[in-house]
Amino acid sequence: MKTIVLGDIHGRGIWQLIVQRENPDKVIFIGDYWDSFDIPFLDQMYNFKQIVHYTRTSDKEVILLTGNHDVHYQRWAIEAGENYRGFQAIHANDICQELQLNEDIMQMAYKMDNFLFSHAGITETWLENMEIENDENMVDNINDYAKFKPQLFGFGVVGRTGYVDNYGDNIWQNPTWIRPKSLMKDSKDLGYIQIVGHTTQNQIDTKGKSTGGKYYFIDTLETSGEYLIIEDGQITAGKC
Repeated sequence: MKTIVLGDIHGRGIWQLIVQRENPDKVIFIGDYWDSFDIPFLDQMYNFKQIVHYTRTSDKEVILLTGNHDVHYQRWAIEAGENYRGFQAIHANDICQELQLNEDIMQMAYKMDNFLFSHAGITETWLENMEIENDENMVDNINDYAKFKPQLFGFGVVGRTGYVDNYGDNIWQNPTWIRPKSLMKDSKDLGYIQIVGHTTQNQIDTKGKSTGGKYYFIDTLETSGEYLIIEDGQITAGKC
């Protein structure tokens, strides 16, 4: 079985060439479909609609994860004035509507064998604060929180108390915000290989030299043009 994992999209249509070239059994998008400094809004909207169409009609299994640049277009976030770098205020309601139409096919986390996928990563401290056990129901419970209490995944929100810390690099951060240093510090005992985006990398460290092979940071479509390939338990990087 062949799975490809695509880093932060930000309006780019290169994913279409990748899935055509690789012909995978499964495709996982790591989130952040919106907000680009060089791709016009209409192109971003068209690209997201193409991703949705592919997800709903393809004979492949397609997983759409949610990123921080998707969260700040949720209705609650717009009404609360919660936005950050790249936010397209003039188009916010249009993006919000498109996300609402397709919320049934989006999720916060996904698990496959011993691989755990989310936009930025999951720590032991965050799970503890959310009172989520690291068991067979963990991913379902995370996705339920994202569906019924989406505010808990906002900018700098940590735990069920709603405490806010706008600095991204700490172990309390939620799975749309945490940064690599804190993620690696506080998730060693979860028992998963985590695959995440969110923080731009120059390339994917498929040799595991800097992470011990326990983490793969794949926000590289804009830099090296790399994406992750998982096939028969082996991890390699493709390049577009």
